[in-house]
Amino acid sequence: MIRTTFFSLFLFLLIGCALSPKKENKIDGWSSIKITLDNYQVININRGNSDSVTVTTYFKGTFFQPVKKVRVTRKQFFFTKAEKDSIYDLAENIVTYPIVPKHRCTDFAGNLELVISYGDQITHSCKYSSVCDWATLSDKTLKMNALLKRKIWHSNPDLSASLL
Repeated sequence: MIRTTFFSLFLFLLIGCALSPKKENKIDGWSSIKITLDNYQVININRGNSDSVTVTTYFKGTFFQPVKKVRVTRKQFFFTKAEKDSIYDLAENIVTYPIVPKHRCTDFAGNLELVISYGDQITHSCKYSSVCDWATLSDKTLKMNALLKRKIWHSNPDLSASLL
């Protein structure tokens, strides 16, 4: 009787542990997003308390008119938490589900690099190059471009010339 009880208890625990859901190795939340565009613009979005987004533009000139000294400009813009989370959702989708470009351009047209950081140790990234117009890769890139245009380039006409 006692052996049967212990055996039943052991069997119950063994089956119960085998059927318990496995814990996923899920990352808690993102800390920053870095978007690098083909026109030498780097957009840094931090999840922290600050609502600001930094856009750094590197003026390197063109192949035919190189600049002797690279000029760097930095501007700060303010995004709400919801806007930052929307950009994260779009970027995470673009990185997780890679898009196969329909066209191929030269190496000088259509580059997009997305780097999502989850703390200091983990990054999730992808790079698209020679894709003509990065914003037309998918509906997610169209939405991301529209959000960035509305918040950054709409409020600063100097930067709008360097985007599409």
